[in-house]
Amino acid sequence: WTETPVAIDVSSNNISRIDAGTFAVRTNPDLAYVSLAHNAIRSAELEGAFSNALEHLWLTGSDLTCAELAGAEGVLPRGADCTQEVACGGMWGVAPLGNGICDAVFDSQYDTQECLWDAGDCEDTHKT
Repeated sequence: WTETPVAIDVSSNNISRIDAGTFAVRTNPDLAYVSLAHNAIRSAELEGAFSNALEHLWLTGSDLTCAELAGAEGVLPRGADCTQEVACGGMWGVAPLGNGICDAVFDSQYDTQECLWDAGDCEDTHKT
């Protein structure tokens, strides 16, 4: 288990604004997986919100699209992936991703492509 979170799921929380630095290095240096699915967030409010540690962002069912973020300066770090077609369907959302435990023992949804094979935690068990 890591001391700082590597994943957070704030899906379906009626979030409309995230300020610069919310998921950035100073407050969350290891935060690599973020789900903002099913929220009404605008791209201008996301500028500077993420650190270079971000690896994957879920925007499924949101007003914001991955294409909008890809074209916005200072939003997604280089190499970060963005998904808007599917969401991680695990019982705790993306929250347990990357914690060093294959959470498929609790919910098989974590051992799926949508949940990024539990951010690599289920790497030895998934079937491609």
